[in-house]
Amino acid sequence: MTDPILSQFCAEAQTYCDARGISLGTLAAYAVDDNTLFVRLSQGGQCLPRTMQKVRDYMLRNPPTGRRVGRPKPPTPNAGSIALTEWMQSQGLKHGAAAQRFGISRSYTAEIVNGKLPGRETIRKIDEATGGKVPPAAWFTSAGGARG
Repeated sequence: MTDPILSQFCAEAQTYCDARGISLGTLAAYAVDDNTLFVRLSQGGQCLPRTMQKVRDYMLRNPPTGRRVGRPKPPTPNAGSIALTEWMQSQGLKHGAAAQRFGISRSYTAEIVNGKLPGRETIRKIDEATGGKVPPAAWFTSAGGARG
C-alpha cells in the first residue's frame, strides 16, 4: 500500500481493532457491511473518502471500553481441577472415559479440567466416582476460587 492516506487509515483501524479484540474484517462488516474492505486495501485496492469516514465514524461511536469483545479468557485451573487431572492421569483416563464415570458430557469434563467450577451435583458425582480422591473440599480451597 503506497498511498499515505490509506496507510494511515489502515493503521488507525488496526489500532482500534487491537483495542477491541476484533479483526479488521469484523470492523469493516460492522461499519460499512463489507468484511473484505481491508483485504482489498492491503492488495492495493482503493477506498472512497466517504467509506473511510463511515469507518472512522463507527470507531468514534463505538470506542474501545477496555473490555475486549473477542474470545473470553479461559478459566485458570483451580485446586479441584488439578486434583481431578492428576486422578484421571493416575487412572489412565481421557475426558470421554472420565465423563462416562461421572455421568456428564465429555465437553463439560474438559471444561472442568481446564478450570471451570462444577455445580454441586457434579462435584458429588466426581467425589463418588473417584472414591474420595477428589473430594468436595478440593474445589473450595483458596486456590479453588469458590463461587459465592
